[in-house]
Amino acid sequence: MGSPAETEAELNAQAEGIGKKVRGLAERREYVQALEAMATLRPYIDAFFDKVMVMDPEREVRHRRLLLLQRILRTFSGIADFSEIVTAG
Repeated sequence: MGSPAETEAELNAQAEGIGKKVRGLAERREYVQALEAMATLRPYIDAFFDKVMVMDPEREVRHRRLLLLQRILRTFSGIADFSEIVTAG
């Protein structure tokens, strides 16, 4: 993952592929496997927040990036309540 645009595109592609897998697992009530699949998205999300300015001054860019994050949240929030996650540190 290089430029911000490449990092954004990679997160988008990975979220779509992993999202399809997670939806299938959830339909079969295989929740542990669904959570494990969701965890594989972490490096792409970390890279996105490290390399991409979500609140870009350009309205269209900012809107696209916010929509990507909303889509990811909507896709995966049916499996876990992310508001309850607490990280140490």
